[in-house]
Amino acid sequence: MKLEKCLELLNEKVQEDDVLNARGLGKQIEELMDYGAVLNNKSLQLIEIDPNDGGQG
Repeated sequence: MKLEKCLELLNEKVQEDDVLNARGLGKQIEELMDYGAVLNNKSLQLIEIDPNDGGQG
């Protein structure tokens, strides 16, 4: 399989996983951080990642 095709399939898989993982992210953050830090970070927002950006920015 060509490298380009491998990267394309990997990118699709990562995007699917990101959607699933984002749902539990808030809960994980609360579990990992201490209580005071959680209270101070209630405005934490998920950042949109542009898959077409290529990370060159």
